[in-house]
Amino acid sequence: MGSVARTLGSIIAVVVLSSCGSDGDDAAPATTTTTTTTTTTTTTTTTEAPVTTEPAPPITITTTTTVVPSTSTAVTTSSTEPVDTEPPPAPENVTCAAGGGSQEVMLEWDAPADPDDVVDVRLYVNDGSGFARVNKFAVDSGQVTMSANRWSAVAYPVPVDTEIRMAVTVGDAAGNESGWNPIDVFYEYSGADCVS
Repeated sequence: MGSVARTLGSIIAVVVLSSCGSDGDDAAPATTTTTTTTTTTTTTTTTEAPVTTEPAPPITITTTTTVVPSTSTAVTTSSTEPVDTEPPPAPENVTCAAGGGSQEVMLEWDAPADPDDVVDVRLYVNDGSGFARVNKFAVDSGQVTMSANRWSAVAYPVPVDTEIRMAVTVGDAAGNESGWNPIDVFYEYSGADCVS
C-alpha cells in the first residue's frame, strides 16, 4: 500500500563539566555527564492505489404503458316537457243563424277563457246517422270570426229542410279537442231555426 522510510539519527552530545578547587587538592572529582538524545523521524509516504474504472453493468429500465380502453359512455340528457293532454274547455252558449248562402249555418259561442290555447275550430253535423265533421278551420284562416265576447264560424254543407244536430269544438296546439254542447237545428232556405 504505502511505503514507510525511517531515518534514525543519533545526536550525542557530551558535556564535560569541570569544577576545580582553588588548590586542586580538595577539588571534587571531575564529573562527566553524558546526555544522549535520540531523534526518530518517521516519514510516511502514502500512495493511493490507482482508481480502477470498470464499466458499470448496464442498467435496464423497463417502462410499461398499459392502455386501458375507455369504458365511459356518453351520457345524453334530455329535458322533456310534460305532454299537454288537457283539452280546452267546450264552447258554451252555442247558437245558430243562417249562414248567408245555400246550405250554410253559422254557429256562434262564447269566446274561450284562454284564446291563445285555441288553434282551430271544428264543426259537426248529425243528420240522424251520427255526428260527422263537416269543417275544420284554423283560427287564423279567416273562416273564424273572433271578438272579445263571441266567436263564430259557418258550417257547410248542411242538409236542407231536415232536423239535425250541430256542434262545435275547439282544438289546441297539442291536438287535444274539447268536448261539445250540441244544439238542435232545423235548416231551411229561408233561414235556420235553432233550438238548444
